[in-house]
Amino acid sequence: MRVLWEVHFCVPQNFLSLTENNQFRSSQLREATERWCQLCRPTNFTETMKSFKILIFIFFAHTLFGCMDKIDNRYLMVKNNSEKTIYSIISPDNQMVTSGYYAEFQGDENKYIKTNQIDKFIFVPIKPTESATNHDRPMYWDISFEQIEDKKIRLFIVPQDSVDKYGWFKIFKKNVYAKKYTLSLKNLESQNWEIVYQ
Repeated sequence: MRVLWEVHFCVPQNFLSLTENNQFRSSQLREATERWCQLCRPTNFTETMKSFKILIFIFFAHTLFGCMDKIDNRYLMVKNNSEKTIYSIISPDNQMVTSGYYAEFQGDENKYIKTNQIDKFIFVPIKPTESATNHDRPMYWDISFEQIEDKKIRLFIVPQDSVDKYGWFKIFKKNVYAKKYTLSLKNLESQNWEIVYQ
């Protein structure tokens, strides 16, 4: 004797309305569920369970990935056309001490001075003729620019010979740099997110 099983999915209306935040209306979810049920009409218990497992997987995958923030994929590229190795540091104002790098560096100055472990706080040396992206970039550029009073970031270029001469502690405290760029969001977009240091 063969038993046919049919599964009906009952999802509360208030739960479906939560998915609207993820740009997926409850009516669309209901429609997709109905189509899925029509395509996968199970004929026995094993097929019913497979269909049920697949539907649950799709639901959780949508919920998981639908809730993730979109990532700002714009990177500030610094091209070194000089003859020296350089470092680039982003700051929201005219002081390097307000950059994200200094927050990591502060409190451990003596350790870094003695051991010269600049790699501990993600400095990327940019050698002559090379390019590198800034690792201290904000997660969301638009939001970051809105939070800055004059809506401009500062990009400081620090040469390797200054690091050798003064050390990072003095560079941050005394604001030692070779060049400073003051950039708005429009500046960066017009330059295709690339700054060329000469």
